[in-house]
Amino acid sequence: MGNYVDNPLTIVGVVVFLIGMSIFCFGKKWIVLRLVFGDRSMFSQIFFGGIITIFGLILLYLSGAFN
Repeated sequence: MGNYVDNPLTIVGVVVFLIGMSIFCFGKKWIVLRLVFGDRSMFSQIFFGGIITIFGLILLYLSGAFN
């Protein structure tokens, strides 16, 4: 296992992943997220949260965190 904290791509991947999971899980409960996305349906917030989460996972994969 390497030291992944020094890799900026890993740090960005973790941050993007956590933002995506927050939108995915808590999008209807956090008023700030509802203001950012507008008062959209729960399905669109789940969709955008899923897309951002997948993008974070891709960044983590490209940084070598899963190797």
